[in-house]
Amino acid sequence: MDAADRDLMVTVLPIDPKNLGSQKCHIGPKMMKDLSLNMGTWVCITWQGCEVLCQIWPRSDLCEEYVQCDTTVYRTINPEKSRVSPSMLSGTIHKSNMKKLKVTKLNCVSVSLVSQRSTDEAIHYALDDSCLSDYIHNILVNHALFQNSVVRLQDLDHCGAHRYTRITHIIIKHFDIAGQQNSGKKSSNVKKVGIVSMSTKVKIVGQMSNERFEGQSVQCSYGGLENPAKMLKEYISYPFVYQESFKRLGLECPKGVLLHGPTGVGKTLLVRAVCAECNAFIVQINGPEIIGPHPGESEENLRKIFQKANRLSEEGPTVLFIDELDALCPKRGHGSRGHENRIVAQLLTLMDGLETREKLIVIGATNRPNAIDVALRRPGRFDIEVSKQSL
Repeated sequence: MDAADRDLMVTVLPIDPKNLGSQKCHIGPKMMKDLSLNMGTWVCITWQGCEVLCQIWPRSDLCEEYVQCDTTVYRTINPEKSRVSPSMLSGTIHKSNMKKLKVTKLNCVSVSLVSQRSTDEAIHYALDDSCLSDYIHNILVNHALFQNSVVRLQDLDHCGAHRYTRITHIIIKHFDIAGQQNSGKKSSNVKKVGIVSMSTKVKIVGQMSNERFEGQSVQCSYGGLENPAKMLKEYISYPFVYQESFKRLGLECPKGVLLHGPTGVGKTLLVRAVCAECNAFIVQINGPEIIGPHPGESEENLRKIFQKANRLSEEGPTVLFIDELDALCPKRGHGSRGHENRIVAQLLTLMDGLETREKLIVIGATNRPNAIDVALRRPGRFDIEVSKQSL
């Protein structure tokens, strides 16, 4: 980095606690002049895989080498590089990463809520409940929003009501900008940004658990496994996307997929990559992890995992991935122990109970396919097998 580039770099400091949720970006007056920015100008700051929306404000100490930016409203553009912490940015940033934006008023905003409650304990409000819509509107008023941006509620809700509703984030799904409803012009190169006013209507279109929101998979490389990845993607995504077509054609969706191949071939990596591409939440367990010392404890742990996967499948596509399946369900008989037989029987019962689950599929992985119980490889359980020849 030469001297000219160093002059264009500034250090990002944590935002002051009193300014959390203010959407302010404090910079020096000389930097404001160089970038042709005025006080109150809205800017988009691109930094490490994300875009942060904030309003320019001069630093009280007039220091030019530092920037303090609130990250309450942000949008992830590169999940692999995004490192936005829950409250602040840190590191260095290039001045050219600050882009001036034109912000107009919004007519309507459609949002989805992220709650700490699980699905069976979800917020017991109707999705068109005016009280909840008014609460979200009061939180968002006078704040600028991106399309598909995320708003951290704990930074905005200074009265602490989010502790009772347990809403942690607000996802901006769609909004209508005032004066553009009937416009036929499409400006793909211009970022759609709007500000919530007192007359803006807020519509709640869905909700999800905080566990699913924070556990969303990050896309990664297949590492030379493109062919089996294509097969696995068809088995996972097609039943989720074309449910009505499957029913109309009388086709049964696979309930389970068995991956077997040598150790280190990339079975776990393959499942994670495919789930990320299919936008499916993954619940991963290793076979030995659920084994408990007390009678019946292992079966109870297995039931809880399936119940968790079932809850998450009500919010969207979910994959239950059981790694090291041979350690969990060895062949019965020939000297097998009693608790192993009970675990196998419990898994068979749970697999048979997936008839009405249209957004849940079970994937098992093993490097010893002949060591698992043969009943698991029959139709209706692990219907599909991806062997080492494919891997």
